[in-house]
Amino acid sequence: MPSIQDTIYPRIKSNLTDKDLEEAYTPQREEVEWAERKTRGNFQQLALLVLLKTTQKLGFFTTLLDVPKAIIEHIAQVAYLPIPQEEEWQEYNGSRRGRRSEQRCSLLLPLEVDFFLYHLFRTFVN
Repeated sequence: MPSIQDTIYPRIKSNLTDKDLEEAYTPQREEVEWAERKTRGNFQQLALLVLLKTTQKLGFFTTLLDVPKAIIEHIAQVAYLPIPQEEEWQEYNGSRRGRRSEQRCSLLLPLEVDFFLYHLFRTFVN
């Protein structure tokens, strides 16, 4: 029987191995360069990369607060970026900068996302 992570409702595994991190969440050099061009500062670059890699894996956007610390630390290490404080993630999550990152990712990824409906949904959920 397939695990919940492998079904139609994908989730991020709760017990990530080094192999999982390497295979699914390691940004390619081109992705790191793209994030550098699209952002100002280390924090925004890391947030964009985390959003990009988790969206590639899941097929939909998730909040940065729902991303396990192991993924954030792995992406930061690979991209040579500092790890921000928890408060910075919370502020970024619902901010205009966070929504712009989602829009940038949608331009790079082949997702079928209607941003108007997506943000309308998030408004009612939050």
